[in-house]
Amino acid sequence: MSNEEEKEENPWMNVIIGLAILVFTYYCFSNFTKYEAGEEVSMNRILFLIYKLGGKYVACGILGVIGVAVAGLGLKGLLSKKA
Repeated sequence: MSNEEEKEENPWMNVIIGLAILVFTYYCFSNFTKYEAGEEVSMNRILFLIYKLGGKYVACGILGVIGVAVAGLGLKGLLSKKA
């Protein structure tokens, strides 16, 4: 295997990472919902700051868009490899 092949990005990794970000987004959304219900939860300070500034929909929306974009890039890479 040459260096170029090793450095080439695997599109499946982008799909998996994108899906993992979406799962993390769901986790954050449920944590924000628990926090709003008065339960004590632990979360990242940056996410909590975004939550305080824009609410749970903005914080999770940003994460969701990033997850969809990463997964979409992976799918685009998969489709271009098949073509």
